[in-house]
Amino acid sequence: MYNIKTESIIKKCSSVIACCVAESSVDTKDLNENTMKVVIGQCFAASPQSTRQLIWKQMYWDVIRKKEKTPLTAEEQQEKKDDNAALKAYWEKSDNPIKPLV
Repeated sequence: MYNIKTESIIKKCSSVIACCVAESSVDTKDLNENTMKVVIGQCFAASPQSTRQLIWKQMYWDVIRKKEKTPLTAEEQQEKKDDNAALKAYWEKSDNPIKPLV
């Protein structure tokens, strides 16, 4: 993960956040919550804490929790839905012309 700021992107966007874990090339078996928090903190240090929290929640659901074999509880399903709604609302309020698929 990288916090990338390039001249061509800056001309079009105020900021760009890109985060990708390619499970086919990254062994996430031993990846834990603490490691993920450290990686997000280091890679997105220039981003506000609220933005890093949104990134963390998305990575939690898509990487950390996904590894567990037990299905999501009703409470977890609602929490995931709420987290996805918060991320979508963040991007809807953003002036960034590039929108993620949320």
